[in-house]
Formats: sequence, C-alpha cells, structure tokens
Amino acid sequence: MSINCTWVHCLENATQPQRGKDGSIWANLCSHHEHELAQMLGTGEAPSMCRAWVLAQGGSEKVAERMSPSREVLARVLGKALGGI
Repeated sequence: MSINCTWVHCLENATQPQRGKDGSIWANLCSHHEHELAQMLGTGEAPSMCRAWVLAQGGSEKVAERMSPSREVLARVLGKALGGI
C-alpha cells in the first residue's frame, strides 16, 4: 500500500520520510517536495523555513493536531511545576 505525500494538496506517492531528532516521522514527502523543502530550508529565512515546515506536514490544521498532545502535556507539567499559579 502506498502512502501519499504529506505536502498540502499533493497526491504523489511518499518516498522520502522526514525524521525528527527523536526519530519520529514528521512528514513523508515525494521526491519533488523533498527537494522543494530542502531549497526552502536552505534559504535560512524564517518565513520560508516556517512555510516549508507547515506545508510539508499537510497544512496548519494538521500541524496543530500533531502538536496538540505535546501542548497538553506541557500545560500539565508547567501547572505542576508552578504549583497552580
């Protein structure tokens, strides 16, 4: 079974998994979009880099969904650390 590229609106087969430092896959791209991601990240310009990161994950809604569990855990940990302040 093939997996579609996670880039927004792309229906090509994903062949290039993008891994975080922890080894988890944060995007799975076709070769065209992997090249586009590398070019955008290579600019060193924050707007271009952020745009590439969001597009590669499927858009802002998918990024928010992906980060939601982390946000909830962080809120609990901070709440405990700050003693409910």
